[in-house]
Amino acid sequence: MKRIVSLLCLTLVIGFTVQSCSVRIGDFTAISTKNVDIGSKYVRTGSFEGDHSVWLLLSAIPLGGIPDLKTAVDRCLEAGGGEFATNVVLTQHQLPLILISKVGYGVKADVWKKATTGDLYNPNIEIYNLAVNADGSRELVSTKNQENRFAIYNGMNATFESH
Repeated sequence: MKRIVSLLCLTLVIGFTVQSCSVRIGDFTAISTKNVDIGSKYVRTGSFEGDHSVWLLLSAIPLGGIPDLKTAVDRCLEAGGGEFATNVVLTQHQLPLILISKVGYGVKADVWKKATTGDLYNPNIEIYNLAVNADGSRELVSTKNQENRFAIYNGMNATFESH
């Protein structure tokens, strides 16, 4: 009898694990939920992740709100202590169970923060200027090596604000 119960539990665990899924919903060159100063100097703080998930009762009744992509982006930026992110991958994930399930959004990105005075005087830290080009595109340009650039916007209707 113990053997049958153990086998049943193992089958349920494997079944639930196989059913969970994560779907890539978008790749973005840059994203932010904050105002970003064009012309300022920035430092890459690293690659970070953010997540916002909620549990659903009977796959329909949210327990604690509705998953929010903005919150997932905010959490990623907070994890890196930054103002905006580049090389962004957005995912939607779900874990369906019998009575309760979990759904949400995830964000993986390189996070950038405004350079501090200490950063500016540290020769080991690469500083980038957030610049607007003549054609309206925006990019991060290294102050050490002008060839080292990160394009962050190349179209119209930018959400970055000049101050």
